[in-house]
Amino acid sequence: MNIQRVLLTCALLPVFANAQSWSSCSSDLDDLRRRASDASSVASIVDSAHQRFKSTQEGLRTCLQSPALYDYQRDGCREKRSAFESATADYRSQLSTLESGLDDVNRKIRSSKDSCGAGFSQIETSPVAGFPSVPAAPGRRPAVDSSCSIFRGFKGQYPMATILTVCKGEMSEADCRACLAK
Repeated sequence: MNIQRVLLTCALLPVFANAQSWSSCSSDLDDLRRRASDASSVASIVDSAHQRFKSTQEGLRTCLQSPALYDYQRDGCREKRSAFESATADYRSQLSTLESGLDDVNRKIRSSKDSCGAGFSQIETSPVAGFPSVPAAPGRRPAVDSSCSIFRGFKGQYPMATILTVCKGEMSEADCRACLAK
């Protein structure tokens, strides 16, 4: 009877040893959610900055094409040019902020994978990120397919170049391009 208890205790020891990593996993995922929410808010600001940029660009183009009608001060559309330059600078600044936020999200994704994946070390694992093996449908790659659907969800919300940069942190450039082409 004592030998069975000792064997059971030894068998469960790795489970108890890894229990604390789940709180770290949970904390990292909560932090990821906050950072993704922050990036989403910045994306809305980028959208507004983009709309202002397009509007001032069109206003300047119209003024330059028809100065007799739109250049009231007869100063080479200086006011429209200034508004366009300001909108361009703001748009670039907001894009930079978004890119930084997406880099932050990407770092947190990696950190979350590390803290959440550590608990799987006692289970037979796949060679991808230490997560348990899951049989794939014929011709499918689960890690690529699930990441792909996430990145496709960003289309229309972020510039494609930014999505591609973040995507390349998770899979090959060829896989990213194929995924985003869908």
